[in-house]
This record gives sequence, C-alpha cells and structure tokens, in this order.
Amino acid sequence: MGNFFTKKRITVIVLSLLNAFFMFWLTFFIQSFPYSLPDEYALVRYSSVLRNVILGLETKPDTTRFLFINVAWDKVMADYFDPAVPEYPVGVEPITDRKKLIDLLTLLAHRKDYKSVVFDINFKGKTEYDSVLTTKINAMPNFLVSYHRDEKDKPDYPDLAIKKKLGLSDLEKVYDEALKFKIFYNDSLKSTPLLMYELIYKKKFTHDKWGHWIDGKPVFNSFILDYRIRNFDYTSGKYTKLHLGEFLGLMTDSLGNANPSTNPENLDLFKNRIIFVGDFEDRDIHDTIYGKIPGPLILLDAFLALEAGDNVITLPFLLLLFVSYFFISYVTFYYQQIYGNWLKIITFKKLQNPESFLESLTIFLAYFALVSLTSFFLFNIHIGVLGLAFYLNLAEKAKHIIWNFMDRKKSH
Repeated sequence: MGNFFTKKRITVIVLSLLNAFFMFWLTFFIQSFPYSLPDEYALVRYSSVLRNVILGLETKPDTTRFLFINVAWDKVMADYFDPAVPEYPVGVEPITDRKKLIDLLTLLAHRKDYKSVVFDINFKGKTEYDSVLTTKINAMPNFLVSYHRDEKDKPDYPDLAIKKKLGLSDLEKVYDEALKFKIFYNDSLKSTPLLMYELIYKKKFTHDKWGHWIDGKPVFNSFILDYRIRNFDYTSGKYTKLHLGEFLGLMTDSLGNANPSTNPENLDLFKNRIIFVGDFEDRDIHDTIYGKIPGPLILLDAFLALEAGDNVITLPFLLLLFVSYFFISYVTFYYQQIYGNWLKIITFKKLQNPESFLESLTIFLAYFALVSLTSFFLFNIHIGVLGLAFYLNLAEKAKHIIWNFMDRKKSH
C-alpha cells in the first residue's frame, strides 16, 4: 500500500476528485443551454434511432389515455388589425373557427370527466364570439391555453381575457429541429407541459439559486426530449384522433347547435383522457430527429418526459457521472500520454510520438460519448460531450506545460 500511495499518486487523486466535481458543475452548466452542439446532435439522433427504432426498446404510452382533436381545417376569415392603428381593420386573416370551439366546450362542460384539456391554439384577432368563448374557457377545470413569447422575449398573451389558464408553448430549435425542451423560462414563465404535470399530479415546481425542483426532487430545466409519440403514431390511427368539424357534425341537433344528447355515446371519448386541441396537420408542424411532428404532440411528449422522470437528477445518475469523471481525470493527470496509452491498448502498438491536440481530443470525445450513451440507455439523459472533451483536453495540455516547467526547474 505504501508503494501505491506515492506522493505523486496522492496528488493526482486529490486533483482528480476536485476536477470531477468541477466537471459536475460544467455538465449542469452545459445542460442549462437550450441548444446542443453538432456532436451532441448527431449522437442523440443515432442513439435514439438505435434504441427506439432498431432495437425497439421503447414502450409506447397507453393508447387510451389521449384524445387528439385536429382544428387545422376549421378556419374562418377574421378582420386583421394593425397594432399601430387598432381602430380599423386593414385586411383579413384565417383563424380557428371560434364558434366551433364554443360548441366543443359545451360538450366538454357536459361531462368534465377528462383528465386535462390543452387548447394549443393561437388566439389572436377579434371575433363576435370572443366574450362567450372566454367565459366558457374560464369556467373549465384542468384547462390550459397556449401562448408564446414575442421577438423581445416577452409573453405574447392571447387577445382573449383568459384568467390563470395560460401555458407557455414555445419550442427550442437546434439546426431548425426541436431537440431540447425547456420547462421554465425567464424565472417566471411555466411551460404548458409543466403546468399539466402540476395540475394532474398535484406536484409543485420551485426554483432557487441552487437549481430547479419538482416535488422536492432536483431536475434539469432544459433536457433532450425523447419522443414517445411521433407523427406516425398519429397518422396510423394508433391513438384516437378527431377532426373538430366532423365530430361536431355528429353532435349537432336539428337547430344546428351542439347538443350533448345527440349521440351521447360519443362523449365517452372524453372520459379520463388528456385532450389536445390544435393543429396536427397543417401549419404547426416541426422538424425533429424523427422527422416532422405536430406541435401539440411535442408538448405531450414533454409532459410524458416529466411524467417518466426523464429530467430528474437521481443519485445513480450522479454516481455514474462521478465515477466516470474521476476515472478519466485520474488517467489524464497521472499518465504521460492519453492518446498513446489508449491506442496501445486498442491496437497493441507502441507509439513513439506524443499525441496532437486533435488526437487526444478524439479519445476524450469517444470516452464521453460512451458515458453519454450509458446515461441515455440507463437514465434517458444525454450529457454534453464536446464541451467536456474540449475542457479536459485543455487540462491535459496544461498538465504537460506544468510538468515540462517543473522538469526544467529540477534540471537547473
């Protein structure tokens, strides 16, 4: 034991422990970004396809839990008002038919045995139905309406006077694709999936200078999304979907009004369902690593991620990171060569020349990619590979500079 714990080895162990804790901080700092670097994007794409599509290791959510109501083809023309001159319309624009939404709310209010309802609809513009629609929305339990942020990063709320039922439904894009999801913005704005989770499970989200918490458990605010329900699941009919106009046609009485007593068995579709009302087929379509997916489905996937605890920071996850970071730190600080030692193991060759910056960076990239893949398969969490590899590569080069300086000092 005395030969093992030499002065150099003890020094390296202490440095490796300190470095592992620093890399902890760096990991969480990188995770807080709403975007990913190119290497992470490729790693996420191929590892997700490998696990979920090729190996088929994913479990699809229960098909009886959800109801999708498409309003893409239920448009009417409404007056468009220039914000600078709001007194007079300057033209017209297509908006979702609000009379049909009132009829849908009439049917929903008759049952109210749903789990949750999300209107992922852009309520901009004014119509003659706004007052009635607003009253009905405000009276609905477990109900959310989407809104977005404007170009100045400020909330752009609906033109309807909706009270306390608003959820931010912005999507972060990486290379024009929705990859990561952020549940809390600007220290005050809760996302729609987070509000859904709080409403359905009665859990409380909090945040402080130390991080973000759900029901007292630490969570990542921004995380790479696992798309459990994709566009194919919607188009194939695996999950129940309705077209609003077609459904209302089955529920309309002889006077042309939505009537719960008309084909009342159709209202059983609402029971115990999470209902998304939005554009599933026209404009609200986004590119993802799995192809195009409607915005409402992405919001639902984010809720399912919260439900599954995909962003929860667990002790086993932290232990995986700590052991991985300590090991690579120890190897980096103790041995003369990183690239040479690893490559000798792989190729059974003895390398004479010191490694270049890119050679050692390649080793670190491969190592952290393996750590990220392990984390993804075990905990459904990816880590920032390129940032960690670049940092440790710089630390490894700094080690050589320090060693060379100390060797020169000893020689004199």
